[in-house]
Amino acid sequence: VEPHRPSAVEVAPVLNYETITLLEGLGSRSDFMEKLIAVFIDDNVELVRRIDEALEQKRLSEVRSLVHAMKGSAGSIGADRLAQACSQLQELSEGDLRLRGKVHSGRLRGEFDAARGELTDYLRKRR
Repeated sequence: VEPHRPSAVEVAPVLNYETITLLEGLGSRSDFMEKLIAVFIDDNVELVRRIDEALEQKRLSEVRSLVHAMKGSAGSIGADRLAQACSQLQELSEGDLRLRGKVHSGRLRGEFDAARGELTDYLRKRR
């Protein structure tokens, strides 16, 4: 039995704090990061729901479009591990997406939850 080897997604940090620092510099208002992170979380909660729904109904082109949107959102806020998980799902063949889409969707949800948790901790520590 081979030992489990973590994927690149599993060993990468959840958040890229360099990106977070750059984003902080863009905001002129004290609540800029709170609002940005709240929008990221709200948007991605909806994207996860819509991805699951599209997978359930085998609307694979819609799945790919939604995952692309999630990847851009994740990359913009520094949720690098979520963006990498999105890239991995995008690289699946149509057959793999049909057969294993729910497994990958679960991974996306887990990475989103990890990003949401770290972003929430980041905001808490800023106060």
